[in-house]
Amino acid sequence: MGKLCDIVARSGVYAIADFVCPTFETRKAFGAEYFLIYIDRKPCRDYPDTTRIFQPPTSFDLLVTEGSSPIVWAEIAAKLILSKQNNYDI
Repeated sequence: MGKLCDIVARSGVYAIADFVCPTFETRKAFGAEYFLIYIDRKPCRDYPDTTRIFQPPTSFDLLVTEGSSPIVWAEIAAKLILSKQNNYDI
């Protein structure tokens, strides 16, 4: 998934990978230039093996919690991503 995101990003657009990345090691596959959105929610009971090995990230760019709609979180994420991108361009 990380390599696919790299290929997409080389074309000059953003790549969004939406999946559970349960361990520190699996998150490393995206390198240093990723924007991590941590969706802090109750573990999914359908996948107890993933719940068992899950390691919460120690740092992230955005923490999503309950209480706001996905549209609100998407707008917040977009603003933060654009702000981060603008800082890199300076």
